[in-house]
Amino acid sequence: MKRVQAGIAVVAAMFILGCATPHRITLQDGSTVESTDEPKYRKATGFYEFKTRTGERMKLNKDEIRSIKRLDD
Repeated sequence: MKRVQAGIAVVAAMFILGCATPHRITLQDGSTVESTDEPKYRKATGFYEFKTRTGERMKLNKDEIRSIKRLDD
């Protein structure tokens, strides 16, 4: 049973990663951060939220961001 559950988890992870669209976020100071998917803007807080390619969850104030561009792999 554990093998079936592990197999389902692997397939689900592959599906999720296959649908991800990485983006490059350029900050006002010129530095960049790459996300695993399109950052989500939370109007109530004024922050973009996303997960970096290293798995770290980040929040950036919209005023810190110069641009957000989709990466074409």
